[in-house]
Amino acid sequence: MMIVINTNDVDNFPIRIVDGEFVYAFDIEREEWLKEKGFPSYFTAEQSFNAIRNQYEIDPKLDRYDALEVLQDKYGVWPPINIRSMTYTFDTDKTAFLEKYDLKTNLSAEQAFAQLRKNYEIDKDLSDAEARKIFRIREEIKELGYNKYRSSTIANNISDKTVILIEEKSDQLKGADVVSETARYYPNGAILSHVLGYMGSISDHQYDEYVNEKGYNATDLIGKDGIEAVMEDYLKGTDGVTAVRVNSLGDYIETISETEPEAGQNVYLTIDLDLQKVAENALQEVIRATKTGSTYKGQYGNSYVSKYENCESGAVVALDVETGEVLAMASYPDYNPNIFAEGISSDDWASVQSSNPRDYLAPTPLYNIATMTSVQPGSTFKPITAVAALQAGLDPELKLRDGGKIDLGGGTTFGCAAWNDLGATDGWQNLALGIQNSCNHYFACIATGKDWTTGASLGYEDNISIEKIIGVAQEFGLGSSTGIEIGEIVADLPSKERKLSSMEDSLWYYLYSTAVNYWPKSVIDNEEQLEKEIDLIVSWMEENPSRDEIIDRIEKQTSVAKTKVETVTDICKYSFYNMAEWTIGDEFNIAIGQGDNSYSPIQMARYVATLGNDGLRNDVTLIKNIEGEKALLELSGRIDSNTAKVEEREEPYQIDVTKDEIANVLEGMRLVTKNGTLAGVFNPIGIEVAGKTGTAEVSGYVQPDDEVEYVKEHLSSIAPGVTWSQVEEEMKKLMKEELLDLYSEIELPLTELLTM
Repeated sequence: MMIVINTNDVDNFPIRIVDGEFVYAFDIEREEWLKEKGFPSYFTAEQSFNAIRNQYEIDPKLDRYDALEVLQDKYGVWPPINIRSMTYTFDTDKTAFLEKYDLKTNLSAEQAFAQLRKNYEIDKDLSDAEARKIFRIREEIKELGYNKYRSSTIANNISDKTVILIEEKSDQLKGADVVSETARYYPNGAILSHVLGYMGSISDHQYDEYVNEKGYNATDLIGKDGIEAVMEDYLKGTDGVTAVRVNSLGDYIETISETEPEAGQNVYLTIDLDLQKVAENALQEVIRATKTGSTYKGQYGNSYVSKYENCESGAVVALDVETGEVLAMASYPDYNPNIFAEGISSDDWASVQSSNPRDYLAPTPLYNIATMTSVQPGSTFKPITAVAALQAGLDPELKLRDGGKIDLGGGTTFGCAAWNDLGATDGWQNLALGIQNSCNHYFACIATGKDWTTGASLGYEDNISIEKIIGVAQEFGLGSSTGIEIGEIVADLPSKERKLSSMEDSLWYYLYSTAVNYWPKSVIDNEEQLEKEIDLIVSWMEENPSRDEIIDRIEKQTSVAKTKVETVTDICKYSFYNMAEWTIGDEFNIAIGQGDNSYSPIQMARYVATLGNDGLRNDVTLIKNIEGEKALLELSGRIDSNTAKVEEREEPYQIDVTKDEIANVLEGMRLVTKNGTLAGVFNPIGIEVAGKTGTAEVSGYVQPDDEVEYVKEHLSSIAPGVTWSQVEEEMKKLMKEELLDLYSEIELPLTELLTM
């Protein structure tokens, strides 16, 4: 007989007793997940998946498998849904549990528990709570197939007092042993969490690879992210194996052979732990100061930070300029990987998810912003434009007068922050001063080879173009993988084609998601026809016909309701078609790091390191050495993140740039730290530093995490004269209509659906 004596018991038996009621743990977890997501409790797996797709604005044209891949790889979202069968994993796990005990799969939790008591002849004098303790132990034993020579864990992390008690009563507790086990432990807690990654259970889609091919036990934990994942083959080691002979009853007879376990290989990182700690602490404190608008207190002085209350996340990357080695990489918010070390609880898992899935910038502890977030770099991109202009023929000493604003037509102007905020200008600028003051007007001039104040040519307009600037960006490594071993996101470089494609995707998604407002129900119900008509409308974007022509085409070639033709026309023409055209404004925006520029912090760090290394571009690396691979890695080896194998690292690449061009740009960047926006930070240090700040502006608004509560709170301004009771009545009406649609898809009595 095996008896659990102390706390920290293993409890994997999925029938719970809550307030005297029997309930499946699977059902509790499903309800909690739906509630957390803000979905109705009656949502099917397919409805939930589609709702998540909408939240993250996944391209509707992607099939469900590709959509899931985007959710997992780009957003780190793993919905508990089996995509193949479109069922909740909670439900499939419940079915598997019942089948394991040869029970009917339609039994309620109470019925299943009663049947188990009967099948296992549990003493009727024992309470249900006491009977459940027996089933908890049976669950662990059953998972191992009732093999007497294999142990089942029924309690973890027991106290010294319990250990002594079990030893003292060993004659009464036959078969109960206390054993010590190793466990992954991260002594520095959350420090370096996004680099190290975390451990997790082998998922269904990994089962064949790890269990069938690599010989893992199904209960083993494997690396799921970061270094833990890409270095799994090196860190794992080899399990010890004891071969035993047993009889037909499973009783142990003798040991045939034993193989000692072998530890995995040590992996040495390039990280400077002291610098890492400083980076993480500074990042956290600066974000807090920015969110509240307060003073950041640093080692070399204090700095007041303007208030931006939506600032809740950020990243820091520090590279060795000469080698590309990562000395520090911080992402905030972070998490403690120790919560994953022995299997993570549902509460802990919830704590590391996005605080607001509706907002892609919301804090997401598991997400490594340094490598996985691609955003506009703002003025930190301007040195790229400067190099391109110098290569085209710009005289770095040529002074241009900031004329304030540049009129782009249609009431749109382009100007510096000084003009936009105060109606002032930066005055006369050469290259160094233009970089120091981050003068948008100056960079608009050098990016086009034209003095936009006087209209005069700068003498090299035939040699400069956006394509030239993007080519230089590509030379510096932007828009391509950095070589870092852990996962990273790489966005395409800006181009006319990319802008057109992006606007086509946006229009397609807009028309598809709002189709119910413009197409008759017969078309809405015919997915193939709806998509075909949307494809047709989107295909006209590059041509950009006249308004009258668009009206004529929509009337004759689509099923858009007659009363909605002009509305759809105006949306397409003025919000999408016209916006897809490549304009001088696009050229200005790209030149200053706005527009379609989109790069990750690790890419930006690599580009700046290349500037500081006289144009010698290194691949970025986190791996310093691997035990057993020392010779290869010391000769500049690396780990390929796709294969997790040691491969030869690419040699440093000398980009097409001269030392004079680099020197002219660095002169301006040094002025930024001496007299510009970074002077207050670096002057107290007393060390010569080159730097560049940037502030990118993105239009839009932060999505509320609970749209219903947001509407309720702001109803008076959203819909004056409408009461909340009227809104609730309309909500119930729409929900009932949705239930009626659902009725035709699932096997539930209509009366049951309408009372859910």
